[in-house]
Amino acid sequence: MVRPALRHLHEQEVGNRHKYAEVKGVITAIQAQELTLQLRNGRSVNVLLSRRTSIYAESGQNATLTVGQKVEVKGTPDPTILKITAERIKIEDLSDGSEPHELPEIKGVIRSVDEGSFTVAVRRIRHEMPPLAEVTIRYTEQTRWHHDESPAFPADLQPGKKVEVKGTYDASTKILDALVIELDD
Repeated sequence: MVRPALRHLHEQEVGNRHKYAEVKGVITAIQAQELTLQLRNGRSVNVLLSRRTSIYAESGQNATLTVGQKVEVKGTPDPTILKITAERIKIEDLSDGSEPHELPEIKGVIRSVDEGSFTVAVRRIRHEMPPLAEVTIRYTEQTRWHHDESPAFPADLQPGKKVEVKGTYDASTKILDALVIELDD
């Protein structure tokens, strides 16, 4: 059953019939216009692809789906057929060299913006970071920027904007050096 893997993306849509889903998993099968993801909990979810599905790699490399890739899917669930119709698929193809795709990652809301850095009120932390209420993000010319599947830029940073950041965390300075910054609406 798909339901336990689904999560609302927009609070204002909770309770409405039109809901969005976000799932992360590893591609275990690809057929014509459908792929199967295995989630962390071992369950599988079928994802439908359409002409409107946008696919991109967070590394900026070729965005071709293959079995074994870790992906994040955002789309619309159809409980009648227990599948998700993908609007966006992000191929999570970054690694720090130790565990594939296991770079420290935070999600949150931008509090303040400075030259070359910004501060985020943390909502979620993944992969080897201490629990923090706030973290400073530092970016460089090598940082990759995304807004949905489109490019983004430092000028797009604004307090109140949602953000997801992957990079390397230095516990002594409490700074996350960003490899990828993804802005969200």
